[in-house]
Amino acid sequence: YTHFDEQADGYPGSSIDEIWNVELNGNLIEIAPDKEKMGKYLCIKPSYGSKGGPYIQQSTVNPSDNYVVEGNFMLKNHKGCVPKLIILRNKDNKNIVLLSIDETGNLIDSNGRVLCEISEDRFYKFSAVIYRNESEYDVYINERCVGRGIKTSVDLSAGLNHWRIQASEIKKGCTTELFLDNLSI
Repeated sequence: YTHFDEQADGYPGSSIDEIWNVELNGNLIEIAPDKEKMGKYLCIKPSYGSKGGPYIQQSTVNPSDNYVVEGNFMLKNHKGCVPKLIILRNKDNKNIVLLSIDETGNLIDSNGRVLCEISEDRFYKFSAVIYRNESEYDVYINERCVGRGIKTSVDLSAGLNHWRIQASEIKKGCTTELFLDNLSI
C-alpha cells in the first residue's frame, strides 16, 4: 500500500518507498501537496517529444490465485495522451493493459470496450479484481462494478513480473496531468 503523505515534495528520485521504480523519459513526475485535503499525491505530467511515456512500476511478488490492484486517480487538463492505469507483465514477459483512459475520457478495458466515462478534476477509486487462474478480471470504479468477467489475451496463471502505470501515446500539445494515491496490489 503506497500513499504519498510521508514523501518529500518534488521529484521522487528513481524510486518511491523502495517499492516503485520511477522512469521519467524526459517527462515530469513529482510529489505534490493537496492543499484541500492536507495530504500529498503523485503527479505524472507527460510532454510531447520526450523519449517515451513516463511511468512508475512495482515489481510484484507472486500473488495468490485472486488479487486486487487498486488506487485513486484524477485527471486534469486531459488532452494529448492515453494514461494506462494498469499494465501487467506476466512471467513470460508479455504485457497487457487492463485499464486505460482514452483521449475523450472513457475508461477502456483490455479488449477496447468502454466501461464508463471519467470526469476531470475528481478523484476516482479504481479496483481490478484479477482471477489469475482464469486470466480474467472485474473492474470497479468508486466501488461500483463497471466490468465483470473480462477475458485477457495474456495468460496470468503463472504470475506477474510487475504492475506499471504509464502515460503513453503522447501527442504535440499534451496537457494531461495524472494524479495518483493509495496504490496497492
